[in-house]
Amino acid sequence: MKLLHLGNKKINKMLKELEVHNLIYRNHQGLGKPNKIYVYDLLKADNSNWLPKQFKHRKGRTNEKEIL
Repeated sequence: MKLLHLGNKKINKMLKELEVHNLIYRNHQGLGKPNKIYVYDLLKADNSNWLPKQFKHRKGRTNEKEIL
């Protein structure tokens, strides 16, 4: 937290937001041990929203090659 210059509340808020958006998974170990945080595969395109949107060039062509 000192490295990022952020407080406990801000870090916890950011972790909760990442968890809500299914970008991380926190495994609670208990017995005073720290939680393990796993990062999901960010490059996996489960949702079409993650793909870049097509745009038209000035000549009317789309960027299909750039998407593939």
